[in-house]
Amino acid sequence: MVKIDGQWYHVDVTWDDPVPDKPGRVSHENFLRSDDGIRSTGHYGWTSDYTCTSTKYDKYLWKDATSPLVYLKGKWYYMDEIYKGLFEYDIKTNTGNELFWIKESWPVVDKPGYTYMGC
Repeated sequence: MVKIDGQWYHVDVTWDDPVPDKPGRVSHENFLRSDDGIRSTGHYGWTSDYTCTSTKYDKYLWKDATSPLVYLKGKWYYMDEIYKGLFEYDIKTNTGNELFWIKESWPVVDKPGYTYMGC
């Protein structure tokens, strides 16, 4: 748990690690969640001396990002597997702005003739 501006939030990076391991992929579902928010992800088996009542970050856009969030020169960036692009993230407005759409296709290892589009 972490405390931000006097409010407690859950942060569980072990539950956000994809299994089986997928290099370059990460989840943010259990990042800065309230008690109810982390329960909604199916998380179980935790106890705490603190309660996390603030839902401020429960619906933040990063919970759907499947790539690391990168902070560079005062701005946040992430790759979006669903929309297949590079996005700049505005944490103040909780919005993503598409910077680049990936149109390329990549060969699928061990499946000759198959390709994968995007990120």
